[in-house]
Amino acid sequence: MRGRMQLMILGLLAGVASAEEHRTPICLITRADTNTGEMLAYSLKEKLRRAAALSLGMEEHCEFSIHMVTVPVAGDQAKIAFSFVVEIKDGNALPPRLLSHSVGTCGMESIDACATGIIAQTDSTITEFMSRVYSSMAKEKAASEAK
Repeated sequence: MRGRMQLMILGLLAGVASAEEHRTPICLITRADTNTGEMLAYSLKEKLRRAAALSLGMEEHCEFSIHMVTVPVAGDQAKIAFSFVVEIKDGNALPPRLLSHSVGTCGMESIDACATGIIAQTDSTITEFMSRVYSSMAKEKAASEAK
């Protein structure tokens, strides 16, 4: 199973390395019940479209995804609570692997800052994950060459 994940990661890395733009496609799946939640979801999409390292992807082309749910905060129509997870999937064979999660609140006046924070955390999470994969692969290669 670990080898299968590494092969999938190698395929992802090869696709990213050979692409003219070095941007990782991210699927964004949201559920928002209020205008503020919808505005946050829209802001996330726009930030992914403009991000240097990430892009808004189509579901069939994404190894990474953000799942976000928003709910209204009682007594304040302009404020929401949100929860999001960042995950990687290995095709249809295995359930997705959770890489990170976070919760927070966001008001109408801070939608841009909330979206920026979510994208920054996602970028950091994916960068850290890929670094661990590279490190693990390098150690395994060194160990096999030492035999």
